Amino acid sequence: MHRSSVQRVRTVSERPGGKAVNVGRVLHQLGEKVPRRAAPSFPRLHTG
Repeated sequence: MHRSSVQRVRTVSERPGGKAVNVGRVLHQLGEKVPRRAAPSFPRLHTG
């Protein structure tokens, strides 16, 4: 059962959506490093 679950995770990560999630995580990390002064340049990260 564990092997099947791992395979599912791998297939999801290989899909384009998985890459989008990774990019979102990277942008989120960059947003944390970037000072609040640069916040206006990234309105999408602050929405929600």
